Amino acid sequence: MTQPVRTAPTLAEVAAAAGVSRSTASRALNDSPRISEETKKRVRAAAKEVNFVPNARGRALAVGRTEIIAMLVTAYTIIFVDKLVHKNKNKNKD
Repeated sequence: MTQPVRTAPTLAEVAAAAGVSRSTASRALNDSPRISEETKKRVRAAAKEVNFVPNARGRALAVGRTEIIAMLVTAYTIIFVDKLVHKNKNKNKD
């Protein structure tokens, strides 16, 4: 018999383990001033107990930003940056 695939713990599981709602668990993990320190400690302990790790992609979707910087470079840009870096390294050696 095959074992079912275990997915990563969800915020709902953290909330259930802490005995709070999902929104309260979310606020507690995001250190909201609206949540008491006692509740924050309980939620953090529950998150640790179930090995909860926030999903970066889910967070990016929720807040509407990724905090990732993209750069488009050409071969000429690479040559320029390489020369600039080596020039600065040589200045720092003196």
